[in-house]
Amino acid sequence: YRSTLPLGERTTVLYEFMSDQKRHAQIVRCSGCGLVYCNPVHARKHMTTDEYAGLSVDDIYLRTERFRKMTFRGDHRLFRRHGIAPGRLLDVGCYAGFSLEVAQECGWKAVGVEAAKWAVDFARKRGLSVIEGSLRDIPFGSESLFDMVVMSGVIEHIVDPKAALAEIGRRLVPDGFLYMNMPFSDTWAFRILGEKWWGINSEHVVFYSRPTIRRLLEEEGYEIIAMGNKVFYYPLFYVSAFLQNIPLLRALSRLSEAIIPKNAAFPVTVFDTRYVLARKRR
Repeated sequence: YRSTLPLGERTTVLYEFMSDQKRHAQIVRCSGCGLVYCNPVHARKHMTTDEYAGLSVDDIYLRTERFRKMTFRGDHRLFRRHGIAPGRLLDVGCYAGFSLEVAQECGWKAVGVEAAKWAVDFARKRGLSVIEGSLRDIPFGSESLFDMVVMSGVIEHIVDPKAALAEIGRRLVPDGFLYMNMPFSDTWAFRILGEKWWGINSEHVVFYSRPTIRRLLEEEGYEIIAMGNKVFYYPLFYVSAFLQNIPLLRALSRLSEAIIPKNAAFPVTVFDTRYVLARKRR
């Protein structure tokens, strides 16, 4: 797909369904391995850590705290099913810290790292341990080794994922776990919607498939132990905004708004976002 971002435009606002879905850099597919990614990638078209730091308060995220926490509790149910006992957890891109509060509820000693200053301040006011910046800002030492690293909706934003996974590997104990979720390109949603797929937007730079994420993790010393469709819990207005982007479902969106309570929680999976649970090899 050709770029729809004006040359030189900087991405300085959070993704929104109705506007940023039409704004993206040039997207190509590797003829060798099949990876779908933005090319070229450069600071003028993709958000840097400094730009994330300057983001304004995300009111919609704060309004959906209850639903976000329901989603995060689902992650911890997955960990328990695989016999993973609570220990030290690092959440990369923890945002306002809702995931850290859920981790603590589940028995983990949780630390977050986040670039958006407003989110760091918000989380710290709630008594959470959050480091401002990126992975490189975490000091090395016994207190910087973790049993689990979580990256929810993060790796698709990272221009150099190999470097990020190598950095995470240095933070994990032997046989430590890495949990990620992200939009996948080998799905019916991408095949049918193409450039109109929600995953293609102004922030995402890499669009993984099952083969390409497996290859990436294995090359960086991780063994995948589980992969599946990610379930999110959303309020009605979130689901409605998504349906508005699909012409055939707009009527369904309007009907649902008329008959369903706005505070109802909906488990949603459209089979285009998957989770990956991996173990660091010794």
